[in-house]
Amino acid sequence: MRILEKQLSAQMECCPQCGKVLGTGRVDKRFCSEACKNRWHNCQRAPSHAKRVQRVLRILDSNREVLVKLLKLDIHKLDRGTLLFLGFNPNYFTSLYRCGRRQWIYSCLDVQYELTPSRIKNIAFLWEGADKEEKEGGVMPLPVSSEGL
Repeated sequence: MRILEKQLSAQMECCPQCGKVLGTGRVDKRFCSEACKNRWHNCQRAPSHAKRVQRVLRILDSNREVLVKLLKLDIHKLDRGTLLFLGFNPNYFTSLYRCGRRQWIYSCLDVQYELTPSRIKNIAFLWEGADKEEKEGGVMPLPVSSEGL
């Protein structure tokens, strides 16, 4: 009798994702399909994922601000302790390039630098004119060629 009651109540339950009535199958079935199950779980995970992405972007932006301030003061090398004191987080960067046996060039958005265990050095913008763009507060126009017209 209880098995029959469970089966009847299971048939009346609905999929939490799409709202369809669940068909026959396992007694503990929650979703009407694998696709609904995946969509539901992805929706549950989305808010925390977005928060993590925003946190990482904030840290990268903060790192870039520290590096740009150093460049504006014409400081191209600094000891690591002072850099950490300024709020720089060396664990976050956007790219890494190996240019020698023991030499690594890091990038934080549009600023590159070399990080050693004791200091940061060779801080520079990735392209020429970026410092002018930063001072003006605008975006540099892209060069237009007559070939593409």
